[in-house]
Amino acid sequence: MVLWYIIVVVVADIVSCKHLKLAVSRLNTETADAGLVTTLSVNAQQQTVLVDTGTSKSFFVWKTWYELRAGSGKCKQLLYGCYHRSIAFPKPMQVERVSFEDGASVGIFPYMDSVRFGDFTKAHTTFGLVSASDPPPTEMAPHASF
Repeated sequence: MVLWYIIVVVVADIVSCKHLKLAVSRLNTETADAGLVTTLSVNAQQQTVLVDTGTSKSFFVWKTWYELRAGSGKCKQLLYGCYHRSIAFPKPMQVERVSFEDGASVGIFPYMDSVRFGDFTKAHTTFGLVSASDPPPTEMAPHASF
């Protein structure tokens, strides 16, 4: 019993959790249903994300893909913004499909970078980058989700 107590005390001392506070806003536009959004910084790039408790997947819109499909400069008009990294397009087997209640879906591939949540930065965070969508981005703009 004493050994268990010592282990609990040592682990509790090593693991300390703090509350994470993020500014969350309500989004209600002509092109989007009401939802909650927040802003994160991914490798010093500001990203607006939908706070989505309905999925375990976190993803950002990949600028290379989005501007190739929607047009050059379109990321500046996208509410959620785009994450820019000059990397090769993923192989089809690397892309995972994420489906939504409205029937739309996105294809994401895994990527890792530092993500800043308020005043806390988490290095080596794995998230998805959108590299496909149905319907296509010229018909319905994709969103970022966390």
